Amino acid sequence: MTTRATQVQVSPLAGKRHGKGRLRLKGMALEHPDLVRSAGTSRPRVSLPTGWPTRLRRTCRALLLAGLMGAALPASAATLRWAAQTEITSLDPHAQAHPQVQAVLQHVYESLTRYSPGLEVEPALAQRWELLTPVIWRFHLRQGVRFHDGSPLTAEDVQFSLERLKGAGSTLGTMLAGVRSVRRIDEHTIDIVLDKPMPLLPRILTDARIMNRRWSRTHRAEAVLASKPGGSGYATRNANGTGPYRVAEGWAPGLPLQLERNPDWWNTGGFPGNADPVIYQAIASDDDRLRALEQGEVDLVTDLPGQRVPALKRLPGLQVQTDVSQRTLLIGMDQFSDSLRYGHTGMGNPFRDQRVRHAMALAINERTLMRISRNMYQPAGTIVAPGVNGWTEALDRREATNLRQARQLMAQAGHAAGFKVTLDCPNNRYAYDQQICQALVPMWARIGIRVKINSLPFASLVPKLETLDSSLWMLGWGSPDFDALQNLLSLAYTRSDKVDGTYNAARISDPKLDRLIDQARYENNPIKRTGLLQQALEIVKTQSYYLPLAHAMRAWVMQRSISLVVPPSERPEMRFVIVTGRRAGVSDTAPAAPDRAGRNQPAGARNK
Repeated sequence: MTTRATQVQVSPLAGKRHGKGRLRLKGMALEHPDLVRSAGTSRPRVSLPTGWPTRLRRTCRALLLAGLMGAALPASAATLRWAAQTEITSLDPHAQAHPQVQAVLQHVYESLTRYSPGLEVEPALAQRWELLTPVIWRFHLRQGVRFHDGSPLTAEDVQFSLERLKGAGSTLGTMLAGVRSVRRIDEHTIDIVLDKPMPLLPRILTDARIMNRRWSRTHRAEAVLASKPGGSGYATRNANGTGPYRVAEGWAPGLPLQLERNPDWWNTGGFPGNADPVIYQAIASDDDRLRALEQGEVDLVTDLPGQRVPALKRLPGLQVQTDVSQRTLLIGMDQFSDSLRYGHTGMGNPFRDQRVRHAMALAINERTLMRISRNMYQPAGTIVAPGVNGWTEALDRREATNLRQARQLMAQAGHAAGFKVTLDCPNNRYAYDQQICQALVPMWARIGIRVKINSLPFASLVPKLETLDSSLWMLGWGSPDFDALQNLLSLAYTRSDKVDGTYNAARISDPKLDRLIDQARYENNPIKRTGLLQQALEIVKTQSYYLPLAHAMRAWVMQRSISLVVPPSERPEMRFVIVTGRRAGVSDTAPAAPDRAGRNQPAGARNK
């Protein structure tokens, strides 16, 4: 019996919210449209579907404009100095899972797939892919791709890299936990065989970076070494990827990392910017990063706390760009215990009643939250942010504050007199986290709920949630793969001995919701799958299982000489950056790093 592979052009943002016209069924296999410039093509093929959210359309237009400007008026190479908090301790793409590390290494090592500016999963080292059976994906590699040492990319490299990523020492292995095997079909074709259907595989592979097998074997780098300061290994200090930048010689952990443009990159015409070289410098202190920016020692900072943004906007010579991130702040409640562990009602656990949870939502004044957080958040009506697959405008629309209705619901639930409860609130994790918690106290007091705040570090909040030791809490949750499934699995799926429901400290157990999540987990048809996610999010919303507060904004601060758009992925792509007013080799040194006594010393001396 033969199985006919159906072909479906996939858009992770497709469906009712983003326009079904971009998701065309040809049968039942998966083939991605060529949304970027194909190898050897000088003209970009770009379209902006009318259903895209405004912020995604704005991002794409800006990047397209940058590309056209780059094509029409080639700029001279100019140094870009980039600072962030996280130290790069290894160049091994499988050794550090930290998002900031991956944001840097994505310029050197590429994956089979990548995200477009509009959050589409698009071809990278794989030119196309298809679903042969529910558990077998076939990827066709792009031909003509070469590693930085000149070696051609082959299926053997991809097979080696995916198996290495799953092996001992890798901090990214869990992403491929459902992969049974990787088979080479020919020099440019591989099959990935799964234990169960995995519709998110093309998204997951965006961080599965490909190494050269022969290079790794020659330098005894076939296994991943733990990423620790002072760790040794050839792949720790050297790199050989296929990306638009390559690592300059002489780097060691603790030193600034210099990336130089790869003139032989396969994506012909896909480098409209002029940032060359790019120097990445880790500066741990927020104050030191801000000082380096103000003094012109760095050009771009991508992780300053949101509280600093209002003051930075007033500084001459700097610009601040903000956009909605993929993190949402929400309120969780214990909906399982017979009585409140941290509170007093006199009559059981009020959070088990949907009317009480709904009343609390109606008492929240979003304008007040936006004001006290200085617009570093956007009002939220659902537990996932705009741009995440499953999100819709309807789901994200908040009910207007209605104290009269809230009091009626409290009375109907038998809590007209209200009750006391403790709110566990992190004090060092999110922008204005303490102020937001404090603002909720008088809002809920108006409907009789008397809240005491337990302020604690985020590192102390997490174990409380993991051990079900909280009655009411505030938490932020992100969607790094821009899909609602992990949010639903972690927060709303019935807890079990497995990984499902890990942070479901609310102990929600809704059979209908679980069925929808299970169906979405294994559904390969993207239209059906998005619909299932939306149905599940609708249940979370209507049952008030969580109270979404706000979507966090992401702020990047840079010199006015930098032309850069904050992408929804929250990872800068330096090939799009245009630097004006400076040439390569001018002011291209990284800022000195302060020693323990606060004195400046040469960058890299801290680890010696």
